[in-house]
Amino acid sequence: MESRLRMLIVRAGLPRPEAQWVVQDERTRTAVWLDLAYPAQMLGIEYEGADHAEPKAVLRDAGRYTDLVDKGWRIYRYTKFEILGRPDRIVEQITRALGRPTST
Repeated sequence: MESRLRMLIVRAGLPRPEAQWVVQDERTRTAVWLDLAYPAQMLGIEYEGADHAEPKAVLRDAGRYTDLVDKGWRIYRYTKFEILGRPDRIVEQITRALGRPTST
């Protein structure tokens, strides 16, 4: 589904996002891999599959996203419901996040 999300973005005419972009934290000597990213705009796009609904993953992800936001990243999180049911909304949101004019 992550590939489908990437293709949705590219087919909409948006710039190709970087896949598996590494965000390093020098202070804690840790790293986070974003599914998709526009590093220059500090925009991360994540596909949240069923494994992210597990209790441990929910708790891990909460801290992970807070740390990314604290570093200045904007994070957009999508599930299969948005990818399959509202692809137009995803394109509109990412288009706005990139500072491009939208059709609506």
